[in-house]
Amino acid sequence: MTLEQVKIFLAAAKNMNFTKTAEENYTTQPTISRQIGWLEEEWGIQLFVRRKKELRLTPEGAVMLEKCSRMVELLERGLQEAKEVAKGTTGSVRLGFLEIMDVEKLIMTAIDKMNCYYPNIKIEIEKRSFGELRKRLDSGDLDIIFTLNFEEKYLTDAVIEDYGQLKALFIFSDRHPLFSKEKLNVNDFSNVCFLLPASYDSPGREEELKNIFTRLGLECNEIMFLPNMESLFLNVRAGKGVALLDSSVREIFGKNFRHFELPRDIGTLSLIAAWKKENLNPTIPIFVNSMVPFNE
Repeated sequence: MTLEQVKIFLAAAKNMNFTKTAEENYTTQPTISRQIGWLEEEWGIQLFVRRKKELRLTPEGAVMLEKCSRMVELLERGLQEAKEVAKGTTGSVRLGFLEIMDVEKLIMTAIDKMNCYYPNIKIEIEKRSFGELRKRLDSGDLDIIFTLNFEEKYLTDAVIEDYGQLKALFIFSDRHPLFSKEKLNVNDFSNVCFLLPASYDSPGREEELKNIFTRLGLECNEIMFLPNMESLFLNVRAGKGVALLDSSVREIFGKNFRHFELPRDIGTLSLIAAWKKENLNPTIPIFVNSMVPFNE
């Protein structure tokens, strides 16, 4: 079955005349008859009752007329929408980021490209916790989420794209006792209270932190769990403890914070983008192709 054959069937059903249909399609009446015959053979049904001076639809033909009309209409509408997207005339993409990520730093180059080549594609942005990003990706409320590589194992049926390494940092504020120490070394973080997102928000963080401490030769005896990254960062500001964060957080480079950079072989973090395999939003590949990998 080809689209041309279906359109010939629709025209013949409208005209109820093979000769007129042939004239409209700049072909011959036997060609139209053959095309209809091939459809009937493929579908295993008779579409028309043919008599000497009469042509009419069979009951099966009437059913196929309705279904094929809708199919062609949907196909042509979809093709038009696809062409509009290709021209950059329509569409929207919904992006999700961790609450404390510096969105401008991470995707401004991509946004500039989108505005240049696809100015009418709308970009919507939400900031959420680890767990909320996963849920909203699963529910279809977000098209693409940007998160950290340790979340990959909890993302199901998703396409993952790695956009480069981020620095892993121990972060604390001017309200923390370590802030006033002139020269920091790794041993200063032994037996310090560390702040982590709760396991229901981001599973596995406690185990990973303890593995890092083991490799650094440190003791980790006190951990405070917070419900989300916004709460965690607020407690860092308040001097309640130290957090293992990454260089995508703009505020940590301000005058009220200090950081201790972990060696690359100890703490490696990457920015990843994820989208569901079954999400057919045509703006997803447009945005993904606009992203530029980076390494810090």
